[in-house]
Amino acid sequence: MNLPTYSIVIPAYQRVFGFQEALDSALAVDGCQEVLVLDDHSDHDEFRRIVEAANHPRVRYLRNAENHGLFGNWNRGVQLARGEFVSILCTDDVVTPDAYQLFANAYRSNPQLDVFFGTFCTFHDSTDTAVISKVYPPGPVSSLDLIADAVRHGPIFPVLHISRRSKVLEGPFVARPHSGNDWYWIYSNATALKLHAVDKPINYWRRHSDQDAVVSSAITTDCWPLMFLEMARQLHDSGHPRGQPLGQFSGPDRIRLER
Repeated sequence: MNLPTYSIVIPAYQRVFGFQEALDSALAVDGCQEVLVLDDHSDHDEFRRIVEAANHPRVRYLRNAENHGLFGNWNRGVQLARGEFVSILCTDDVVTPDAYQLFANAYRSNPQLDVFFGTFCTFHDSTDTAVISKVYPPGPVSSLDLIADAVRHGPIFPVLHISRRSKVLEGPFVARPHSGNDWYWIYSNATALKLHAVDKPINYWRRHSDQDAVVSSAITTDCWPLMFLEMARQLHDSGHPRGQPLGQFSGPDRIRLER
């Protein structure tokens, strides 16, 4: 079986903290054909300098002529990527070196998959002390169960996933306002996607004092009303029994919705 090509897109803007580590982790991924660094018109040239210093044949640096905003830049990165599958890697996060190999194993058994993801893990200074926030059952994941679990316990989904590029192009990220539009994308489109999980991390999300979610909680939650409406619509249209316990998912309860 011919395995699909894979690109990692690193959308960059202003904040250089963590970028070297993110870039190094992307270049270490076995099976990744391309790492695209897309600078969203920063007022400095540090991203270019670091990429040029890496001097790696698989990395491309591009700079937008104007600022597109966070998720506008994500969409542009997906458009410019060359792989059949693509991941968005934030400049302050890291991807695991075996991410593509884990994906390849899943793809061999499930070549129709659209989104491959792993355990949601967070870290501060080192991934050696990472905290597990959510573990998904390995194998194909029911989109309706994913949604129902988010309704019952609160949404939580890995920022980095390996997704079929055509699916993201077909339904791109909501570009504005700047909110948790990565979660909005997966939860509002879930029933149109074939999901597959592995019960180990393929990336680590860094917590630090300068990240958007810490500076303003609205950046994470502004989209939640629309996201929950979209989840409710999908559950309603499918006749899924909302409120049914979903013991196959593990992780702390984040939100309890009263009915």
